[in-house]
Amino acid sequence: MQLLENRKNHLNKLINTQNQRIMETQAMLVESQSEKLELINGNFSPTNAYDLISSLIENNINMHKLQYLSAWEKNHMVTADSLNKKVAELKAMKAQLKDTISDAKSSGSTVYINGTFNLEILK
Repeated sequence: MQLLENRKNHLNKLINTQNQRIMETQAMLVESQSEKLELINGNFSPTNAYDLISSLIENNINMHKLQYLSAWEKNHMVTADSLNKKVAELKAMKAQLKDTISDAKSSGSTVYINGTFNLEILK
C-alpha cells in the first residue's frame, strides 16, 4: 500500500507541475473566455483506466510531434530539444501511470477518474 501511495504522490506531483504551467499561462491572460468540460467522472477497472489515460498521453505526444514537424517544414534549423523534453516528461508520466495501475490491479482495486478540462479562449 505504501508503494501505491508513493506512486500516487509522484503522479500527483507530475500533474501539479503541468497545472502550474497552465496557471502561469493563465496569469498572462489579459482577456479571456473560459469553460469547464467534465469529460470523465467515474470508477473504472484498472485496465480501462490505463487505456483511457494512456491514450490521452499518447495523443498529446503525437500532437507535439506533429507541431514540431510542421515547424521543421517551415524552418529546417528548428531543433527538437523542446519536443524531446516534452515527450520525455509525458513518457515518464505514462510509466508512472502504468506502475500505479499495476498496483491497483494487483490489489483488486478500482480506479476513480475525475477529468475536468478548463478551456481558455485567449484573445
